[in-house]
Amino acid sequence: MILENGLRVYHGSYTNVEKPDLKMCKAGKDFGVGFYVTTDLEQARRFVRLSVGKAQKKRVLMTSVENEYTIELLAAMASQNIARRQKISRIKAFMRFMKSKTAEMLFDESTYMWMNGPDYIADEYRREKKTR
Repeated sequence: MILENGLRVYHGSYTNVEKPDLKMCKAGKDFGVGFYVTTDLEQARRFVRLSVGKAQKKRVLMTSVENEYTIELLAAMASQNIARRQKISRIKAFMRFMKSKTAEMLFDESTYMWMNGPDYIADEYRREKKTR
């Protein structure tokens, strides 16, 4: 997530959070009820791994079919973000995205890119294109 002042912050969650809802937050956290973010990408990734481990123990994570659907949905949502920013059609954005290294990483479950939201994935795609 990029704030209005340009600061990039990360929320360590394995699900996409469009609009934080404090009613969904658990009490008893270190700093009280709140939507926690960090500027440290690695810290957020560590928290995602920790959250995934807890969710797996509780058996609340998705089946492989649900995970595949989620990855495809993330690709479509990231492409929509790309289309909006580049002012191109969603189809064209999707076709370009699917040919990228970022898409390759997204569909490789071992990279855990699928644990990030569509905005992060679209940002990764833009970073990839800048380096070419």
